[in-house]
Amino acid sequence: MNKEPTVDSQIATKRSLKSNTTILELHQLGINTHYSAPLIIRNIFKSIYISYVIT
Repeated sequence: MNKEPTVDSQIATKRSLKSNTTILELHQLGINTHYSAPLIIRNIFKSIYISYVIT
């Protein structure tokens, strides 16, 4: 059996870690939703953009 994780699984792990971080960030920013809505939207687009560029 091949014990090394495949590139696909590494990418999937990276992506899930990223999306989890984004969800946590959103949750933390949710305290100041009224103030930080544009910031949240920017972060979502940034994380999507970064994940596509990296992979």
